[in-house]
Amino acid sequence: MTVKGWFDSLVVPPYSAVVELTSNVLIDSSFMPGMPPNDPADRIIIATAREHGYRIMTRDHKILDYARQGHVQAIAC
Repeated sequence: MTVKGWFDSLVVPPYSAVVELTSNVLIDSSFMPGMPPNDPADRIIIATAREHGYRIMTRDHKILDYARQGHVQAIAC
């Protein structure tokens, strides 16, 4: 299976989708409330979740700590 085929098999509406990375998300990732993680990728993930009302499933303790501050929804896995 190709990488694209594998990826396409994971993105099955209505259970999952690929969202556009917008300028709003990128800007919001630089101006987050509380004490967000320093990692720019983590901040973009968080800003995307906040923008769309998504819940993040992660093992990343910094994102989980930020969720405990009440700024994003997250589930530990």
